[in-house]
This record gives sequence, C-alpha cells and structure tokens, in this order.
Amino acid sequence: MKFSTLSAGVLAVAMSLGASMASAMTAGTIPGGTSFNDGLVPVYGAGTTSRAGWYGASIWLNGTVDLKFDFYGSEAGYNNGFDFGGSNLFATGGTTGTGTWGSPGSPLASMTINNVSHGLLNFDFTANSGAHTVMNGANPDASSPTSAVPNFFASITSNPVGTSGQAVDLWFDDGGAGSDDNHDDMMVRISVVGGNGGVGVVPLPASIPLLLSGFGLLGLMARRRKQA
Repeated sequence: MKFSTLSAGVLAVAMSLGASMASAMTAGTIPGGTSFNDGLVPVYGAGTTSRAGWYGASIWLNGTVDLKFDFYGSEAGYNNGFDFGGSNLFATGGTTGTGTWGSPGSPLASMTINNVSHGLLNFDFTANSGAHTVMNGANPDASSPTSAVPNFFASITSNPVGTSGQAVDLWFDDGGAGSDDNHDDMMVRISVVGGNGGVGVVPLPASIPLLLSGFGLLGLMARRRKQA
C-alpha cells in the first residue's frame, strides 16, 4: 500500500509520478525563475525556499484504496477549485480563503473517499471560475520559468526527488499572473490511507491511458506483452 513508479513495462503496486498523455515528464523545482512561493514555508516548515518534483506528471491508481485529500491553501486571486470524480472538493475563497495556509500536518480542509478503483485518478484543477481546466492525464509540462500555461507540479511528500511514496503533493499554477511560475495558486495532497494498492504515474504513449478504464492496469500490461 504505497505510491510507486511504472515505467518501461515494469509494474509496481504504488502511487507514483510519470508523464501525462499531454507531454513528457520533467524533473524540476518550484518556484521557477525569480518567483516566490507563499506556501512552501507554511506547508514544509521554516527555511524552505524551493521544492523538487515533476512537471507534466499524471497520477495513476493500481488496486482499490481509500484516499485522503488535504487542501493546504492558496495564494491566487482567481476562484480556483479541485474536483474529484466530477464533484468539487475544495475551492479558493470563502472560509478556506485566498492567501490562507495550513501548517505541516494541519490542512485547511480534508476529505476521505473510500474504495477508489484502479486506473487514472479522475481529478482536475479549475482556474478562474472554470475558464481553464487542468485534468489529470493531460497535465502540460510547463517546466520553463517563462511558461504561463495552467498546470500542476507533483512532488512525493516524503521524498520530493523520488517517484514513489505514501502521498503526493500537487501544486497548481493557474497562469493568472503570467510567467511567474510560482505554483502556489492551490496546493492539494493526496494520500493512501487504506485498502490494497496505490497510485502511479506512468510515462506511456497517449493512447494507452485511454484503455486503462476498460482493461485495468495489470490486464493492460499483460495484453501489451502478448501483442509484442
């Protein structure tokens, strides 16, 4: 019951980081350029000036697990949101507030969803009251510090330079301030808290993720080996 990596046709039971079908996955750090990220110190503690992780990643689930979603805060002036399974879990503004941050282990809001089945996790970030949507599986690789494309940056909670762990931190950049590339417009942590399996991100061709809902991760890998 953990996050782990799937690559080159090798299957591991886990939640991990890999390329989305929109782009390649690129290692990097936030914030980019000379920008400042308002959430790093509140979330990770005093003295934190950057965070390692991955651009262009998508998040996969292998097995059936219980997932906890924690909203740690937002800097954005836009009305942004985080949706899972077609329902809004968190939004900026209101009681959670823009410019408000939780501390380590103390998110502003949390929700647990039980018995989440394997496959590409069905979540998205919305920016500017839904003017832009960044869906898991189609997350742009906005690794350039001059990029103004809405996207999320993924970082394994316990090991930011790794691709496997028990939780993954998602830092959203809504593109509203142009090329600031600070990725502090919304931060959500997804954690495996129960069940049998984990979540994974896989660098596969664009057509492959579309098949997962029909065949399942194990069945799909077996099918590809047989065809080869």
